[in-house]
Amino acid sequence: MNILNANGKTKFLFMFMVMMLIFICLSLLLSNIVIAQEETITIGCSIALTGALTREGNLGRDGYNLWMDTINEQGGLEVNGKRYKIEIKYYDDKSEPQTSARLVEKLISDEGIDIIFGPFSSGVTFPVSDITERYGALLLSAMGNADKLYNRGYKNIFSITETPSSFMRPILDLLSKQSPKPKKIAILSKDELFSLTLAEGAQDYAPEVDMEIVYFAKYPAGLTDLSTYVSQMKALNPDILIATGHMADSLLIVRQSKELRFKPKAWDIQVGPELPDFKEVLGEDANYTIYYTFYSESEAINWQDPVFGDTLNWRKKFEEKYGHSPNQTNGQACSTGVVLGEVIKATGSTDPSTLRDALRNIELETFFGPVKFDERGVNIAQGIYIYQIQPEKAVLLYPERFADGKMVYPMPGW
Repeated sequence: MNILNANGKTKFLFMFMVMMLIFICLSLLLSNIVIAQEETITIGCSIALTGALTREGNLGRDGYNLWMDTINEQGGLEVNGKRYKIEIKYYDDKSEPQTSARLVEKLISDEGIDIIFGPFSSGVTFPVSDITERYGALLLSAMGNADKLYNRGYKNIFSITETPSSFMRPILDLLSKQSPKPKKIAILSKDELFSLTLAEGAQDYAPEVDMEIVYFAKYPAGLTDLSTYVSQMKALNPDILIATGHMADSLLIVRQSKELRFKPKAWDIQVGPELPDFKEVLGEDANYTIYYTFYSESEAINWQDPVFGDTLNWRKKFEEKYGHSPNQTNGQACSTGVVLGEVIKATGSTDPSTLRDALRNIELETFFGPVKFDERGVNIAQGIYIYQIQPEKAVLLYPERFADGKMVYPMPGW
């Protein structure tokens, strides 16, 4: 009997020790998981990976990823002596504004991610910003910068670039200096927030350079035939055409203008010519197009950067990773990451309200240019560059101190 009791006690103690060992191991495992989670900074992003804005959305993702990968290759983002890995949680918004808003709400409410990288286009960013403002999440908008986004008194949205209502001013200033001076302008805009902001900015500024708007029309998003509008403009014989839309629209306006033998003395087309696809698809028909961009490949323009060193090193890093030269969309997204990283380092926090307050006072330089946000959350230090595609290369026209050629005006006809 005593032997049996002794054996029972021994078995009990053995089982108890085994259970305690399992409990300790599980505790250590769970502790390591928590620590790993704490040492990762996760950012949410709903962006167009399919749909009408696929091309632009993927360019933005490439830019975000270059920043993330570079930080992680450097051992993580150093904050208060510790290093944190960066993770970006992506969802595909299919180029749909309401889908993007729904996915961002999922990121915030279901997954607890309250730092959000913006989608492509102002039209998609608009409903997303309503969600982030409601939840007090931080929205860093790399590719949505229409004025109306920032004129609502929202506190949690920041744009890496200036708003577009003034972008057409230096372009019209340059055109007004040509001989013979252009007098008549036709404007054709996609019925979409960013595109209309550009178009209306040109419409408002034209009288200041003594030019007349003889045509202003907007067409619905998704339209695949602009020939009626082209014919109407051709009948008015304008000196300048300003066309605002996205890549597919820009390609379409050039193709149908050629079909209908419409070529004014000059045309400015946005968005599209800043991407290599425009020249690759249109060939010689792309020549003499004027456009603005936030990014210049001129080696005379070389900004300093806390992550990449400078603009030239950023370009080299991008080319090594993706096998081609970067463009403005890549730069907008990547520099947004740089700004976020620097403000996290400066504050030692990932709390959205802390970051928001710090962003309003931050001044720094990135490979993409200087950064200083106004009370709206708009980067007022970032300027634009104006180019014209010419047969040999795209020629930088503005700022004039960096210009490497002159505008061809009037442009040759077909």
